[in-house]
Amino acid sequence: MEKTKDISLNLDTYFPNIYKKIAVSFSAGLESSLILLICIERYGKNNVYVFSQKNVTTDNSPVPIYHRYVNAITKKLNLKNYQEIEIDITNNKTLTRNGVKEEFLLRVWNSVPNLDKIFVGANIVRYGYCSSQEWINGLNSYLQNNQKIFAPFLNLHKEDTIKAYYDLGYQEYIMLTRSCHQPSMDPCGVCSNCLDRIDGFKFIGKNDPTIAERTAFR
Repeated sequence: MEKTKDISLNLDTYFPNIYKKIAVSFSAGLESSLILLICIERYGKNNVYVFSQKNVTTDNSPVPIYHRYVNAITKKLNLKNYQEIEIDITNNKTLTRNGVKEEFLLRVWNSVPNLDKIFVGANIVRYGYCSSQEWINGLNSYLQNNQKIFAPFLNLHKEDTIKAYYDLGYQEYIMLTRSCHQPSMDPCGVCSNCLDRIDGFKFIGKNDPTIAERTAFR
């Protein structure tokens, strides 16, 4: 069995202490939530600016469900530097995933002067090209800056991320994260995101506390 990568022993690699002011693209997923928690501890809450993407659409979308989780975590952390950025795609059905993300990150970048980095929870293992280093480089090129977008967990597996919650003492926040694609309150348990999460917990021999506590968001 392949061993997990130990994030807790490599924090200086994943989160260099040279940064003074950073932003986190936050979705309440396992990766972005862990990034947020580590950044607050490493750089200080006042130096971490948190942004969530809220797409305005008439389609049946899981976004409102995600934002219940986003709001739960930001409230628990008592974040002051938190902002939702709305991207209206109601009348623009041709806007691609990259186009939406580019617009969102550009607005994040323009919201806070003198940012050192924007941390994102992209993961190539799970999402392929759409979360690859090439994709990150393309976003940086779009923003016309020098490697300002940083994905510390780009090449990690889901079990690596989950294990880090326990290693770093953040496990109480797992129940406030969401992975499911579907627009239902309860995780469906069968979409690719859910299956990836289930496999990750199984790999490290832990139960997912979100399943037991999911009724907290009704």
